[in-house]
Amino acid sequence: MLAPEALAEFGRGACVMLLTPKRACALLAQAGCKVNGVEPLPLRVLRDRDEIRAGGDVIYFSTDTRAEPAAFVGAGKPVRCARCHSELQQGEQAVHCPGCGSVQHAECWSYAVTCASCKQATSGSTWTPEESAA
Repeated sequence: MLAPEALAEFGRGACVMLLTPKRACALLAQAGCKVNGVEPLPLRVLRDRDEIRAGGDVIYFSTDTRAEPAAFVGAGKPVRCARCHSELQQGEQAVHCPGCGSVQHAECWSYAVTCASCKQATSGSTWTPEESAA
């Protein structure tokens, strides 16, 4: 699976992926490159979970991101943890859920296997290519 953090060239040069600052990914494709089993136009914007095949190589593009604890920066008004409902303090370790955007204390985030507000997994990735093959 290709995480959208790096420039990737594969398939013996048949495909090149270009990432933008907003985490979008464009694919420059030559003959022999396929996206989800179909030959794309020479330039294609990739979507989450696209399968790219070229020159015998197979990779998957995913927009999944892992939530990382960081020092909470107040928004000028009180913000409550989505799990314990206590107020988050300036500088306290907190996590912004990549699925729904809710904020939780770092300890509260790791308390359960999913976010308190949505089904976002609290560890690892929420998707692997093997799931789509089943």
